[in-house]
Amino acid sequence: MKNIRSALSTIVVLVLSIIQVAEAKPKEKFALVIHGGAGTILKKNMTAEREAAYRAKLDEALQTGYKILNTGGMTNKRWGRVGDVPIIGAGTYANNETCAVSATGTGEYFIRAAAAHDISALMEYKHYSLIKASKKVIQKVGKLGGSGGVICIDAKGNIAMPFNTKGMYRGYIKSDGKAVTVIYKKD
Repeated sequence: MKNIRSALSTIVVLVLSIIQVAEAKPKEKFALVIHGGAGTILKKNMTAEREAAYRAKLDEALQTGYKILNTGGMTNKRWGRVGDVPIIGAGTYANNETCAVSATGTGEYFIRAAAAHDISALMEYKHYSLIKASKKVIQKVGKLGGSGGVICIDAKGNIAMPFNTKGMYRGYIKSDGKAVTVIYKKD
């Protein structure tokens, strides 16, 4: 149980938003997307108790973010955050015209693929949907030998969270207040 508490305490909330979303005023529409990292999470090794604990922490993070955004919030950025792949264009990217992206995984492959920027570029230049662009880029990262995933939100509030690992702790909440937390691909 100590390991679970330790792991849960390290779940990092990554909030992605278009600038208007981050500076949401009360009652404006918004969306919030989070992840707790990707990796080799074998479902057969996950106990119901452990999965419930992970989902509870994801939900707690979503509810905290929801409360901040629903009351006007600030920019909702955590100071001092060091990410898995914090290089702009590789693991982090935002463009008001397309999307905002945050990645987790084997950073050197996200760097080689310019993954976060590539998702935005596919949307801008090839007119791909958010889900099509993000899935294509995660496949590209995988072909290079990398593993991980992304959480993305586009300018219309659509969300995509593809990954190429066994699972990825992630979730989102929109202005209706309904939190969604998932770990595996078929949750």
